[in-house]
Amino acid sequence: MKRRLGLLSDTHGHEDAWMKASLLWGNSLDAVLHAGDVLSSDVDTGLAGMIRTAPFPVIISLQKTLPGRRHELRDKGLHD
Repeated sequence: MKRRLGLLSDTHGHEDAWMKASLLWGNSLDAVLHAGDVLSSDVDTGLAGMIRTAPFPVIISLQKTLPGRRHELRDKGLHD
């Protein structure tokens, strides 16, 4: 059985980056790996909500997220 994985990074809180990728993916993915730089402290958008309500699991890498800024993901419900 084939599995489809979407890959995305450096959205920096911009909804349009997520929307463009979502249009390419459609609803046929098994999961998305977001490779880092998900949000930005100077861009307050609905991207976190879009990720939380995605029709597939979204795995977020914390490798590129500075330890002092991981609270931003947690505050948006994207990290435990």
